Amino acid sequence: VHCDSTDDGTMVPALVTASQDVASAYMDGGEEDVFSCPMPDALQCWIEAFIARHGEPEIALGKGRRRQRGKKQKDADDHG
Repeated sequence: VHCDSTDDGTMVPALVTASQDVASAYMDGGEEDVFSCPMPDALQCWIEAFIARHGEPEIALGKGRRRQRGKKQKDADDHG
């Protein structure tokens, strides 16, 4: 959860993400307020089902190379 501060110092949730990459990008500067919280079970089940069906997104490695996270990468490693 990324929070913004109001003029009186109250923390207000501004962004909720399940992405570690997004959360770490906000934390890298050191000036952003980022907090963890438990994910509701129903949302976790939905995300797991979505990833099982569609796979995880590719991660750019630079110079046109891409790496696939998750099962698809493991399968490629096992057969390559």
